[in-house]
Amino acid sequence: MPGEKSGFSNNSEKKGPRLNRYYENLKPFYKKKDPVKDKTLIFESRFESANLRKAVKISDTEYDLYLKNDYGTNGYTQWYFFRV
Repeated sequence: MPGEKSGFSNNSEKKGPRLNRYYENLKPFYKKKDPVKDKTLIFESRFESANLRKAVKISDTEYDLYLKNDYGTNGYTQWYFFRV
């Protein structure tokens, strides 16, 4: 509504702590040797809430993905969150 104050500020001069600053400068685990010939997918899960533990390349079209279990379950994973 006009004239109402919200709990959010659009003031760009006030900057709070940067979130995820640890992850901003991480080096990749795998670097392509030849960007044209190497068709390997690069998975990334070093960000908040990601649950990919490991990706293993089986062939050019197949990967085994190992996920972390959901918190508070007896070993279940109901979701996945990572970047390719």
